[in-house]
Amino acid sequence: MLKFNSLACGLTLLASSLAFGQEKVVEKSAVIGPDGTTTEVRKVSQILGSNVNLQNGNNFGKVQDVVIGPDGRVEYAVVAHDNQYLMMPWTAGQYNYGQRVLTYDVTPQAVRPLMFAPTAWPNVYGQPYGNHITTIFGNRAARRIERNAAKPVVTPAPGTVVVPPAGAPVPPPAP
Repeated sequence: MLKFNSLACGLTLLASSLAFGQEKVVEKSAVIGPDGTTTEVRKVSQILGSNVNLQNGNNFGKVQDVVIGPDGRVEYAVVAHDNQYLMMPWTAGQYNYGQRVLTYDVTPQAVRPLMFAPTAWPNVYGQPYGNHITTIFGNRAARRIERNAAKPVVTPAPGTVVVPPAGAPVPPPAP
């Protein structure tokens, strides 16, 4: 029995060391549309665990998670750095799918105010976190701010003819 346990442990160690030494392969998926064109599918699993580089070019951290906004788009990359997290606007970074690297044109010192403990997630749409993001990333975060801004409701003046967009249901005529 002792021989069997030793053999099992040895094989487990060997298998784990071989798995550890293997390079991670990025899986590519494609979807063929009705017109026959092929589109590459981008998956969150390709992003998670990716390296994050800042201006210094060094590995600053890893993508731990992503935050999806109310419109279903990726809003933030959650970056793990020194046992802390920070959320960085997805639109402000450049992602290289082949190398699995997300790069931001900011310094490590600039993003320090964005860091938080893994158990203390900030309100990214409130103050002061949202103000820090705007200060650090400026126009590069503008798409995020614009998408999350309240859309004004426009009521047409009485007697105005409103043409619905193509494909929208047409309301019945007023009695």
